[in-house]
Amino acid sequence: MRFLGLIRDIRAEAQNISKYLQDIKKICELTDQKVREQELKSFLQQNLEVLEYNKTQIQDRVKELRKLAETYPQIYDMNGDVIAIIENLWQRIAVNLPRSPDEEANQILQRLPKIDKDVNELVFEAGYLTIPPRLNQHLEQLRTGRCLDFHSTFEDELPKREDRVKILSLLYTHPLAVDGVVDVENGLVYRASRKQSRRWASLALIMATFLAGTIAVYLLAYLGSLLNIENWPIGPSRFTELLVGYLFLTVGGIAHIGIDVLKQARAEKGQSFMAIEDLALWIHVKELSISAGIGSVIIGIIGLAFLTPKVEWQTAFFVGYSIDSFVDLFLQRFGKTVATSTEALKEKMG
Repeated sequence: MRFLGLIRDIRAEAQNISKYLQDIKKICELTDQKVREQELKSFLQQNLEVLEYNKTQIQDRVKELRKLAETYPQIYDMNGDVIAIIENLWQRIAVNLPRSPDEEANQILQRLPKIDKDVNELVFEAGYLTIPPRLNQHLEQLRTGRCLDFHSTFEDELPKREDRVKILSLLYTHPLAVDGVVDVENGLVYRASRKQSRRWASLALIMATFLAGTIAVYLLAYLGSLLNIENWPIGPSRFTELLVGYLFLTVGGIAHIGIDVLKQARAEKGQSFMAIEDLALWIHVKELSISAGIGSVIIGIIGLAFLTPKVEWQTAFFVGYSIDSFVDLFLQRFGKTVATSTEALKEKMG
């Protein structure tokens, strides 16, 4: 949209002016008056033409913004007030900018704080309009549940962190403006779909992963008899035991997540993304990590089946609660077993 492109151009030109003003400020703060005046005059002689170019570019684009607003009632209705704010800010900036190489440093130095304040406000107003649609463009490139670091992504458009936090807070209170979930406290935006069907698909994926675990339990118990494998360590008689263990492993994992969610709800006092506020949306955003967690539970029941003669429900629950530690332990033991068996096979073949 040309409207947003013009706003971005105005912001970029204003930021360029701000860079020159910072250089001017450093010169104006020199203690030696003679050196200061000479340096300032030299700098303005070299750069006034560039400043005038930036001014012309902004003025032309501000006029075009007004023309677009008068031509298209929808733009006027939605953004007329912001256009007026940008126009007024620019008028205040333009009046205070240096105009001649002969201006005294003290006079310019007195005006710099006003210019700097107005430039920062103009940049913020521009970001208020242009950042949400650009944020959605970034989110389109991410998979569901992946997060975007808002501060690093938009630091060039909004250099001040407090301004970026303001934009995030506005997006947090207007969740339909962005294709994601905003975590103001951590400066993150999680990719989420607006489509209800896609959110239901997340639940379907998680349920499918859980059902895959029941199939794994069945194969654990019946693989030996189905394929007539000799010395298969797990028999059909253990199917019910392992299925109950798998269920309690899952319950333990859910309990662990639930306690973490409650801790987060008690600890967070700001605007952060919490599962307790919108469970369905949280499940959608976390679909991959939840599915991966169920995958860990599946590994957990396999590990218990091979490492213990009988899986008690209490043991399964607490293993599920601390599933990450157990999976690490099981994989370490599995790796050692594989290494030992490989060495034995090499010796036998040698």
